Amino acid sequence: RRVKRLTVSHAFHSVLMEPMLAEFGEVAGQVEYRRPRVPIVSNVTGEPVEEYTGEYWVRHVREAVRFADGVATLHGLGVTKFLEIGPEGVLTALAQQCLPGASAVLAATLRGKRVKHGEPGALLRGVAKVYTHGVDVDWRAVYAPWGGGQVELPTYAFQRQRYWMDAVVLGGLPAGDARPADETETRFWEAVESEDLNTLAETLRLAPEDGLDNVLPALSAWRKDRRERSVLDSWRYQVSWTPLE
Repeated sequence: RRVKRLTVSHAFHSVLMEPMLAEFGEVAGQVEYRRPRVPIVSNVTGEPVEEYTGEYWVRHVREAVRFADGVATLHGLGVTKFLEIGPEGVLTALAQQCLPGASAVLAATLRGKRVKHGEPGALLRGVAKVYTHGVDVDWRAVYAPWGGGQVELPTYAFQRQRYWMDAVVLGGLPAGDARPADETETRFWEAVESEDLNTLAETLRLAPEDGLDNVLPALSAWRKDRRERSVLDSWRYQVSWTPLE
């Protein structure tokens, strides 16, 4: 496991804090406490805080940090978006480890040395991340320190113009358009495909010697090519456009 020495002045949450607990308790007992206006989950108990007392802060200095229990309690209460407000992003990574496989969004707000534009950039990136996952953000308050404001976006060049194709045209007819078969036309194409010169001449009311013997082979080849292409096209993926309201 990768570890590093903590840069703190005292060994908080350990037995080494016991010599100062009595004096610390006297000072903590002189402070006026009020119920928190924002719901808080305690790392002392792992449960929501009902009220603060001097005794609570004595326990806070000495007892273990129940961070995993606190994260689990939050998630159990339906919290799925976590925004870390503190130096670096240590707790964001730890909270992610406490929620393996859970559907949660976690973001840090202070990573000054790693993010472009320093701490302001880190703050905006963290807030933007939770915003894109459904958290309501007061952007006027976010941009106020930098003198930012809202402006109207320019319209698109093609606004209010419709560019959907009405139908895909295949063979001169819209796709899916059906029409009743014509007996004469059917007989004509059958004569072409079978290269039946007499039937073709009769259908067109021409004499066989009127040049049809030169045209028929080319017309038959064209007809067969179109039929084969039609079959091949039916095996391919088709492109279609579906208008969205």
